[in-house]
This record gives sequence, structure tokens and C-alpha cells, in this order.
Amino acid sequence: MTTDEGTPVFGIGAVIVDTCSGLTGIVTDVRDGRLYLRPPRWGEEWEAMPAQVRAATEREQLSAGVAEQNLRSRMRSWS
Repeated sequence: MTTDEGTPVFGIGAVIVDTCSGLTGIVTDVRDGRLYLRPPRWGEEWEAMPAQVRAATEREQLSAGVAEQNLRSRMRSWS
């Protein structure tokens, strides 16, 4: 799906790449025309404009999923 301007629309939970920073992020919120992203492993949330992101490739999505599972595993062992 795209906007009238042809910009892709990403929903919460989508794995995308911020083309300005080169970082892979997971969409946590969409407000006021901005995407709010967080790294798959943990860390500081950041925002990006929809025109400055792209869908993550299958490889990037898999890598993000593995990173998230590794973090969850580590967090369980800390408790």
C-alpha cells in the first residue's frame, strides 16, 4: 500500500531500514506522518519520515528476528 504521493505505508511491527542512518528498525508507532522505530536488539527509539525508509529485505528481517530472540533469551537468563 502507498500514499497518494507514492510513499510506502508501513504498519506497527514492520521491519524497515532507515535509509538516512542505514539502521534496521521495527515500527513501534506512526504519528503525525512520522514513523517511530526501535532497534531489534534494544536501544534508543528514533523517528523517520516514511519517504526516508524502505522495506527490509528477507535477510534483514531474519537478522532482526534472530537479534530479538537472542535478547529475549538473555533477558530470561538474567532474571
